[in-house]
Amino acid sequence: MKSDLQADFTIQYKKGPRIAAKLRVPLGQRHILTIAGPSGSGKTTLLRCLAGLEKPTEGQIRAGERLWFSASDRVCLSPQSRDIGYLFQEYALFPHLRVTENITYGLRHLTKANRRDVAEDWMERFDLRGIGERRITEISGGQQQRVALARVLVRKPHLLLLDEPFSALDAELRTEMLEHLSQAVIQLSLSVILVTHSPEELQWITDENLVLPQRFE
Repeated sequence: MKSDLQADFTIQYKKGPRIAAKLRVPLGQRHILTIAGPSGSGKTTLLRCLAGLEKPTEGQIRAGERLWFSASDRVCLSPQSRDIGYLFQEYALFPHLRVTENITYGLRHLTKANRRDVAEDWMERFDLRGIGERRITEISGGQQQRVALARVLVRKPHLLLLDEPFSALDAELRTEMLEHLSQAVIQLSLSVILVTHSPEELQWITDENLVLPQRFE
């Protein structure tokens, strides 16, 4: 069922900046919101509040009928309860695990055979065939990025948060990753909020842009 993510909140840091955010994003359909602005304008803070990794000072965050956060009602759902995928600038992969184990790390509720089938499906989608048994330290940076994206998408979240995940890639790899991501977004009818500095990513099939002009010191 289609619904909207509605967020209207502020976060006040002690002896620091006051960051405000107000946005509305449709869920259950392909929709891409890009957030741009100078370093220090609050882009990552906005994502972290949506994800439940930081707690706003005031306001409310709601996904359809589910209240994720309310300062007045003292409600704050954990990140695990918000049905989101979050891809950081750092890959945050487990170097001691193999590629297939990294991809299916969040699917412990499935049988081993089912996890293997799911991993093979996503490795096929992201051109990772034949490296499932390798450890993360044994594959390239571009492959690591695709593994990280597959691990986020494998749970089929309703909302995907991307915090400049392709900033360390060269232009060719960035274009390749955007193509992989575009296909997944369409296939999963996924809503995306993308933080970026890249002009190329700003032009990427974006439905709307949000620019945070102020830099907080």
